[in-house]
Amino acid sequence: VGDVAVFATGKETVGLDLHTGQELWLAPAAASVRRLKLAGQDRVLAVGGTTSLVDPVTGKVLWSSDVVTKDRLFTVAMPVCDGDKMVSYTATTDKQTGVVVAYTLTDGGIEKAWESEPGTWDENMVLAIAAGRVYAAHRDEGLRCLDLATGKTLGAIPELKCGSNAGLIVVDGRIFYQPEGQHGRQHIHVVDAGELKVLGTVWSPQHNDTTAYGQMALGNVVVDGRLIVRGMDGIYCYDLRVE
Repeated sequence: VGDVAVFATGKETVGLDLHTGQELWLAPAAASVRRLKLAGQDRVLAVGGTTSLVDPVTGKVLWSSDVVTKDRLFTVAMPVCDGDKMVSYTATTDKQTGVVVAYTLTDGGIEKAWESEPGTWDENMVLAIAAGRVYAAHRDEGLRCLDLATGKTLGAIPELKCGSNAGLIVVDGRIFYQPEGQHGRQHIHVVDAGELKVLGTVWSPQHNDTTAYGQMALGNVVVDGRLIVRGMDGIYCYDLRVE
């Protein structure tokens, strides 16, 4: 964030000088951090046992809240952020169902904005945000699209049901959706994010599968028209550009 590199550990959140690596400040521990811009100011959201908003320049904690969303195993769920919204999910008591929840963030605190209709998942429910929409991978309801402002369901693709630890990213109006990230072969669907329409046929990458039961995040990304995927025996890069 600017000239500060921020990372989280189980013990503390650390701000380092981007150019020298010198430690600039320490903040409360977090499982992960998110970069935000609120009212034109750079901020860092630290998510873990608590949720905190940090000034990345000084390390000052602007506020800390006990608002923490939980996944099926009742560990901290990893949120996605866009603008002043933090979106995550929280499990109900049976652990198989839950809701997508959005919170509005300001320098003064955190306030619940909306809660979706219930949905189901397997290991984790994966979320992505793009162009004012939230995309959620469900076990029974398939791939569902929600309005970021209201939480209203805008559409769904019921046949694209998720398995364990799915992969879901949105780039340039295209959703790259990998329903199963833990068992068996890797399969990737490409979906038009606006029309919520599957494009082409399912693609099975040529590389070796991801490790089963390792619980490692897929972390697929698209950079400069290239899809980067972690396989079982290495990192692979696929060219998505039109020749």
